[in-house]
Amino acid sequence: IDFFTIETAFFQTFYVFVIIEIHSRKLIDIAVTSSPTADFIKTVLRNNLAFRSGPDLIIRDRDPKYGKDFNKKIKELYGSKVIAVSSYSPNLNAYCERVIGSTQRECTDHFLCFNSTHIQRVVSSYKTYYNEQRPHQDIGQKIPENPTEIFDLKGKCTSIQTGSLLYDYL
Repeated sequence: IDFFTIETAFFQTFYVFVIIEIHSRKLIDIAVTSSPTADFIKTVLRNNLAFRSGPDLIIRDRDPKYGKDFNKKIKELYGSKVIAVSSYSPNLNAYCERVIGSTQRECTDHFLCFNSTHIQRVVSSYKTYYNEQRPHQDIGQKIPENPTEIFDLKGKCTSIQTGSLLYDYL
């Protein structure tokens, strides 16, 4: 789990919270807020982990946004071990940092968003693309939602996802 920021056309800063499942590379959720707090983080985690078995491990940075009792609460609620990586060490949370970089390069850098609703719509569209259409090299050119399907990347462009610059090759 981690955060990144997006500036709007009106110079407002919004924080985007990312949850990724490392094993399958599935992007679990992307949530947008103007003021990240411990309660916001707990609510997003509760909404996304309520109908799943809790993860064995949660990797996070030492950002004060998580609150002082974050590790203890997560352990009580889900039985998950929480690892807080060292400050200024993005390589220790490399999978999440990679997803954030891909989201910025492939999606948010191409849009001038106006408010949190617009940002949420853009990143939700990217989440759908990321989980259902984008092949991942580390899992053998498979996609997270359907890991039995393998892409050869030699086809021609068949469709362009509405409202974005993402191409679908078959």
